[in-house]
Amino acid sequence: MIRTYICVTADGNDADYVTKVSEITEDQLANIMPIINKINNYKGDYNWPDNGYRGINPMKLYNLTSEEYDNFSGYIPYWEEGVHTITDIDIIIGEKTKLL
Repeated sequence: MIRTYICVTADGNDADYVTKVSEITEDQLANIMPIINKINNYKGDYNWPDNGYRGINPMKLYNLTSEEYDNFSGYIPYWEEGVHTITDIDIIIGEKTKLL
């Protein structure tokens, strides 16, 4: 069986990058694609201010329900006080190869 992974890289503190790789199903990916599209189309700074930067959070910024937020945020890496910007989202199809 071929596995699919989502790899998300985010900035937690102005160039303190963190990455998380998670297995994901086609249905789960389909459920979060609308959020990924919203983030991709966002034109401002700090596209995922999960640390409450400037008094706003992703739920308010993208008008997400609690369920949408919870479904997506599980794929987001976490840094000490959250992250403020998602820099990359990649989909990997196939087996991961652990090198180290």
